[in-house]
Amino acid sequence: MTRRKKILYSAVHEVLEYDDVRLLMAAGFDVFSINTHDVSSADSYGNPACRGNRLRGPIPGAGQAEDLAAAEAGGVTKPNGVRRFSADFIDRFDAVIINHETDLILGNIDALRRRPLIRRTLGQTTTADEMRLRPVAPHLTVVRYSPRETHPDWLPADAVIAFGKFPEDYPRWRGGPRLVTFCNHLERAGASPSRGDYERIVAGHETGLYGLGNEAIPFARGVAPPALQLDLIRDCRAYVYAHSLVASYTLNLIEAMFVGAPIVAPSARFVSENAPPDWWPARYAVEDLLGDGAGHLYDTVEDARRLIAHISAARGDPDQDARATETRYRARTMFDAHAVAAEWKALIDRIT
Repeated sequence: MTRRKKILYSAVHEVLEYDDVRLLMAAGFDVFSINTHDVSSADSYGNPACRGNRLRGPIPGAGQAEDLAAAEAGGVTKPNGVRRFSADFIDRFDAVIINHETDLILGNIDALRRRPLIRRTLGQTTTADEMRLRPVAPHLTVVRYSPRETHPDWLPADAVIAFGKFPEDYPRWRGGPRLVTFCNHLERAGASPSRGDYERIVAGHETGLYGLGNEAIPFARGVAPPALQLDLIRDCRAYVYAHSLVASYTLNLIEAMFVGAPIVAPSARFVSENAPPDWWPARYAVEDLLGDGAGHLYDTVEDARRLIAHISAARGDPDQDARATETRYRARTMFDAHAVAAEWKALIDRIT
């Protein structure tokens, strides 16, 4: 019987870790995942006893006890708070996927280059990151998550593989009274809309803002348990999307798309008014994702409020059901985890 290939997966984002471990397992790989917590943490999907993290539940069958034991025996250490891999530990795997962390790649390149090394972007790369990685570029397979992540000074992409979610996980939107947003740290610089604009957009409406680090905002409801999150999107009046820093798109947007909720999102023009460094309009994929009837885009706070009023007035209108169908179809076309898993399998099989 053919041995299953083993992947070392390094995560920086709890929801993406959950999604990627599941789809890599569906692609036929054994995955040992480590994240920013201690390698033995019950939050780490590399631990067979993982109960899930703050935002997602457990993954049956994830984690291998022998890999965890090797990591704990010195394969993964954190001297001075910086994660280090031993060469022997890297040799346990057929390929390594590092999400985003430039310092992790550079600090471990001697060990990491013993195996095919995938540098996976997730929307937060900067020109400074890309320039720092140039000296080790021959050792990297660069996988970008959006075709819009391009720049003349950046490393060329060896593949573009989108985020993936399993369509069967998502209920169909049915509507309800509340506006809903999932966003961590809405007050941070570069979020769009800003906290002030968000409060103006949702003023006068029953609103739930869910996520980490929003405690000072009046509409904040804390972190919703994983079992409740999709119910909140299913039963929302509209999903008010808050964009994150320099990303092309984010995971919570595509979850709302899979449900088929009415999505109210900032246009590239709106984001440009408060954009952080390393952001430019061509990097923003949300207009493409929500175009042709799949969502509602606004240029101003007043536009956003008018769109929400229009959605509220149209409750029960057959057009809303048709739009939900289009939005769900768009999500399946672009982000179906079954197709994404096949792309990962083809890439990993090619380089290993």
